[in-house]
Amino acid sequence: MEDYVYMEILSKGDLHRYVVPSFPVFKVPLREVKFRWEDVDGTVHVFDGFARNIDLLNHPLPAIAKFPVSNDSGFLIEKEEFNKSINVSSYTLFEDKQVFVIWDWVWVDGAEDEDDNSSAASLPQDDQHNTDESGSEEISDSEDLVPSITHTVIFKCIGATKEHRYQELLALAKQKKSTGETVPVKLEKEPSNPIDSHAIAFMCKADKQWERIGYVVKEALPDVHKAIDDDKIIKVFFDWIRYIVYFKPPGLYAGIAITKNGSWSKTVTQSSCARN
Repeated sequence: MEDYVYMEILSKGDLHRYVVPSFPVFKVPLREVKFRWEDVDGTVHVFDGFARNIDLLNHPLPAIAKFPVSNDSGFLIEKEEFNKSINVSSYTLFEDKQVFVIWDWVWVDGAEDEDDNSSAASLPQDDQHNTDESGSEEISDSEDLVPSITHTVIFKCIGATKEHRYQELLALAKQKKSTGETVPVKLEKEPSNPIDSHAIAFMCKADKQWERIGYVVKEALPDVHKAIDDDKIIKVFFDWIRYIVYFKPPGLYAGIAITKNGSWSKTVTQSSCARN
């Protein structure tokens, strides 16, 4: 039987994106909230913390929520690690070095949160690369209504050494990136591809027009097709471009990041490549 703690949510604050600091990449919307909790000995605690994807539009505050406590470690984040991802001006905690977060919760009136209620412990591990390339992003209250997780995976650009033109474009893109210039990248289906009608090409605009530089790995094609068809792709960008001498053949290779709403499947993450 699962034990629950009951919290009174007194007020809400700003919405942030918490970047789970490992790999693959996830971002989770967290709402600043003020909690009131009565201990078993009758001691009342009022403190600041965060809750995941709270539907505050349909639940007037104050309101009572409950969350499972079978995995206590899933609801505390080290302050030092948390501050790497979210700029928190001030908060009151049980312990000075920990931030309290409700990951998995329901309203006491029985109306479950519209999120999928998956706990933090069940999320694939992630790193801090899932912001825009300037390192910042803006978040509006309307994001309470979108999926709570975005997930970025780095794909090796397959076939980058097959064509001399691909190498020329990657060299140009690498040069531009070194000066801080952004080189656009996009996905393009190739239903008329004579080798594989399900092929999806990586296209970049390193020169004057969009040109192919390689392909999405075969194992990931079904998931990438579905993400495109469902309009879940948020962003495609170069994570790294480098000359690798120990690959066969040696040459310029690229890791291209694809960010989507929701999480990529285990098949995709297993076929992904490392970050630069």
